[in-house]
Amino acid sequence: MKKIMLMATMVMLVCAFVLNGSVQAQQKADIKPVELTIWSAWIPDTFSTDPFMHMFIDKVNEQGKDVNLSIKYLGGPEVFSAFDGSEAVRKGIVDVMYSTTAYHKGAVPAGDALKLSRLTPMEERENGANKVINKFHHKAGLHYLFRLGLQPYFNFYMNVELDEINFDGLKLRSTPIYDPIIKELGGSIVRTEMSEVYTALERGVIDGYGFPTLGTPDHKLEEVTKYVWGPAFYCAPTGIFINLDKWNSLAQEQRDVLTAIAKEMERESTEIYPEYVEKDREMLKEAGVEIYELSPEKEKRLLDIAYEAGWKEVLKNAPAAKELRPLLTK
Repeated sequence: MKKIMLMATMVMLVCAFVLNGSVQAQQKADIKPVELTIWSAWIPDTFSTDPFMHMFIDKVNEQGKDVNLSIKYLGGPEVFSAFDGSEAVRKGIVDVMYSTTAYHKGAVPAGDALKLSRLTPMEERENGANKVINKFHHKAGLHYLFRLGLQPYFNFYMNVELDEINFDGLKLRSTPIYDPIIKELGGSIVRTEMSEVYTALERGVIDGYGFPTLGTPDHKLEEVTKYVWGPAFYCAPTGIFINLDKWNSLAQEQRDVLTAIAKEMERESTEIYPEYVEKDREMLKEAGVEIYELSPEKEKRLLDIAYEAGWKEVLKNAPAAKELRPLLTK
């Protein structure tokens, strides 16, 4: 009798397994296949894309199988410039972009506030910051999927020994993200192409420059840089943005997969980013670049100035961003 009951149970389990598989197969068949196209604002296999863009593409192509979703890399700056690529996604010429809010702040001015976040991407998702960020992006025809946990991300690099929080008399190569800090501290802003920074340092045309925590070896700047100066600040507002119409056209199951991948990318990038910074710092030290640390009091003062100057600039250009300030500040 026991054997008969056991056999009956096994048959029921097998039938349930087969039935469940058939249901899943039918559900998949009911979902329209979609192949997304993705464009990157940066050259592949540099610090800006490796490994994170590749991680995202691989995850979509693997986890998307069950919901008929895949993604194909279209190209980078050779296809569209940083700003043109953002417009291409907004217009639906490309479906997805791996980019930063800096490249579409003309369309989404309040999105520039994301660089000033002092929270992790996971905390932003939990406290509702993501919903507010998306409110601004949706008005411009974009859906904000996630940002990477790359923070703190920006640094100053100097060729002068400086122990004061004062840039008086210094000429610093800058981009808009560093401008408010340099102005606040009395320095002079110099604009050059990235390809010209090496020569400008070599000839003493500039005393330093602002640059991310990663990537100076890509430009061989360790050969002409003396110091990584002071603490890093801000976060990289780099992530995935999707054409809003395309996002809305996806099946709910496909959107659910992309959202689950977004959460994985937020967590995993936050975990591995410090390892990349440590590796990059070791390369710089081996090349003779010194890590110039300020006292805790001076570090705090520099960071307070950096964030206050940053918010002042953002709110001047996008008053609506005031809604984000309490959600991005600890």
